[in-house]
Amino acid sequence: MPKVVETQPILLQLILVFVIFSGFLENGNAGITSAFIRSEWPSIDIPLDIEVFAVPKGHNAPQQEIEPCVFGGRILEEEDDNVDLTIVQKIEERERCSADGRS
Repeated sequence: MPKVVETQPILLQLILVFVIFSGFLENGNAGITSAFIRSEWPSIDIPLDIEVFAVPKGHNAPQQEIEPCVFGGRILEEEDDNVDLTIVQKIEERERCSADGRS
């Protein structure tokens, strides 16, 4: 009979834990804080061709510039045929520059 007495408190604790957890699961809202749902269509309230987005005037305008890719002391352009490289070397160098995040 002592084993029956020992298992009853453990069973009671398990039932109590189950009841508490089930209470949390019923009242959970999965972090939803409002009824706002984002539209699947892009916003049209700020057109991109307004003067705020125009290119700034003057020297050294504060814009992000892409660092050019340099090969053999020369800057490689997209259609730079003046550099004395084989086609394979040009392709490899442009791929390397692209992998580095440069043009």
